[in-house]
Amino acid sequence: MFFDYFLLTIGAVGGTTCIGFIVYLVTSRKQSASYQKFLNRETELMDVYTKTVELLEQEQTESANATTELSEVHTELLTQTEFMTEHQGEDSLKARAQVYLDHNFPEELMKSYIIEKELTGGGMSKVFLAKSVKLQNQWIIKFIDARDGSLANEEHILKLLNHLNLPKIFDVFYGNQGIYIVETFVEGFTLDKVIHSRQSIGQTNLIQWFEQMTQVLQYLHNLAPNPIIHCDLKPSNIMVTHHSNLVLIDFGISKIQGNYDEPKAFTYRYAAPEQLRLVRNRSKYAELIKERFGELPAECERWGIDARTDIYSIGAIFFELATGQIPLANNMHTLKEEISGEICEIILRCISINPRDRYQDTTALLKAIQKIKNSHLSIVRKLTIRKSVSIATFLLAIMSSGSVASGAYLMREENLSTLDLSPNMLKISEQQSTEFAISKEMKSGKVEYIDLSRVKWEFDSNVVRIDGNRVAGLNEGAATITGQYRNKIIGMAVDVVKPMNGIVDIALGYRTDNVITKFAGTGEREQIDGALIESSMVSPECIAEDSKGNIYIGDSGNLRKISGGNVETIQLEPAYLSVDKVRCLGEEVYILTQPWQDNDGENRFAIIKLGEQGAEVVYLGDANFTAFYDFIVSDEAIYALEHQIIGDLVSLKSISGDEGKILADVDSETRAMELDGQVIYLAGGESGTISAFDLQTSTLVYIAGTRGQRHFIDGTAPLFYEPRKIKKNGDALYVLDFN
Repeated sequence: MFFDYFLLTIGAVGGTTCIGFIVYLVTSRKQSASYQKFLNRETELMDVYTKTVELLEQEQTESANATTELSEVHTELLTQTEFMTEHQGEDSLKARAQVYLDHNFPEELMKSYIIEKELTGGGMSKVFLAKSVKLQNQWIIKFIDARDGSLANEEHILKLLNHLNLPKIFDVFYGNQGIYIVETFVEGFTLDKVIHSRQSIGQTNLIQWFEQMTQVLQYLHNLAPNPIIHCDLKPSNIMVTHHSNLVLIDFGISKIQGNYDEPKAFTYRYAAPEQLRLVRNRSKYAELIKERFGELPAECERWGIDARTDIYSIGAIFFELATGQIPLANNMHTLKEEISGEICEIILRCISINPRDRYQDTTALLKAIQKIKNSHLSIVRKLTIRKSVSIATFLLAIMSSGSVASGAYLMREENLSTLDLSPNMLKISEQQSTEFAISKEMKSGKVEYIDLSRVKWEFDSNVVRIDGNRVAGLNEGAATITGQYRNKIIGMAVDVVKPMNGIVDIALGYRTDNVITKFAGTGEREQIDGALIESSMVSPECIAEDSKGNIYIGDSGNLRKISGGNVETIQLEPAYLSVDKVRCLGEEVYILTQPWQDNDGENRFAIIKLGEQGAEVVYLGDANFTAFYDFIVSDEAIYALEHQIIGDLVSLKSISGDEGKILADVDSETRAMELDGQVIYLAGGESGTISAFDLQTSTLVYIAGTRGQRHFIDGTAPLFYEPRKIKKNGDALYVLDFN
């Protein structure tokens, strides 16, 4: 495809795509605006921890008094992470002693922990801050009355609890009144502080926390072999850490599934209807139950406590997080005003009065939450795609208009140009060819040559043939060659005549006093050593002579040596080495090997040197990517014709020690070389040329022959047909030209 056609095609495709993008942007504009509004309002991540601390400190400051004792507000703020350390020295010891007197701790516990202070207490449970006697680090010790909760005597279950959103329970001690649970010290504050701070936590945080609490309940409800029902989920039992993660910290009245005594205690604000069913007729609770649930149906007597009880409580907690109010019979509508319909639907289902209307297990609840979470990611993805499409539309509009304008300009210039075929009349011999070219003159006067492969040719194939940039005569006759380039027609008249000298033009002068005699070999193609007159060769392909007159021959991959009228075969080690080319420098013999496969499966070739000390590798090459056509050796370096298989390039390369260097790229048909001082002569093979590379000036020049003019012609402007071997001797350069 021509470049202007390419530009117009790109412009058309880009323009069509741009129109499609514009249609998409217009049709999705309204939906995108609503997505963006929702995202701006709901996905803003907030540092709830820091903001809550700031609000509580502000509240503490406003209510602080001049005394050094803890204020009421500060006492509320005092949690696992915010305990007071100002009681030092004697006062601290007195306070600690008072704690010991007020509470009868087990002796085993007192040996391992020092009780710092009581953090919270009331009812049948208390929380103490303690320090390990051995490690001197801080722990939380919780006292649970033995009468409160079926977990009180399940030490092995408590110690096995292991979840990211649960504190690790380290040890359990038993006392006269109940059990003491030693657990990790969780830094943060309880979730009720966030609720009391009345800040908006954002829907993203709400969903993230909802997912975390559901995951920890799923862990407890599916704990093997004894699932645990918490029964008393409330904000004061949930810690908010520095990283805004939630940790469930209290198992005061938790139940092992199946051990369902009637609950002795619960938190009315977050308790499920089935927890209040037994007290619904008591005047003390009747009004409260009616306010929260309305009239409970008679069937509530049959409602038991199970996983759905915890699902109700977690729904009530997140109702309050979203609205700032606990769920009541008359305030359900407020939830829809604060959060999206999807999460609102989940919370309302969690706090359904009848347990069968709730999620039946935490797995179903978690799946619903994660579906919303993924939908939020989908919204972000859609907005990102739309923004990317907007940018792409802008860039496509510029690119398309630029491509169309550039393509139209180039097409106009092409239409105004003129073509010239040279020559436009031609006479050639049969089996001969000659070069031709087509020039293009632009309106500006600039002249350039066109790529002939882009021309569509029509001709009589019995008479002539187009071969690249050459016209070849096949059989005697006249023919007209017509070519179409774009919308222009060009032509050439060709007259093919009988040749005068057979296949090629020949003008050679032979010296009659030169005589060729047989030197070695009997004509029998066998590898036989011994006396020169009786020995035979298989396929002698390369030959070299050392400074002592010994002749080395590469014979069908074997190294043969002629010395003192005898022929011997030299065995190479290892045996898989075979000879491709052989060269001599003084008494040393250099061999270019044929490729072999090593133990690692890699294809290799090498240049090895044979000397008095044996053979050694001078150069090791990778036969997968390169090959050497020929090489020569000097005192300074080894020079090689390297074929780079990828790209089909032939280069002149020097090798010195471990380093190799490309000196020049040469004709791709070059196959042989010869060194004379500082000049390397190169035989061009089928290109029909002889060239020379000057090592001092690093210049490559043609010295004989013309590329593509393959003939046997002597004289001051000689032509070569296929120079295969080359040898410099004195002032003369000898060339083996084909045969």
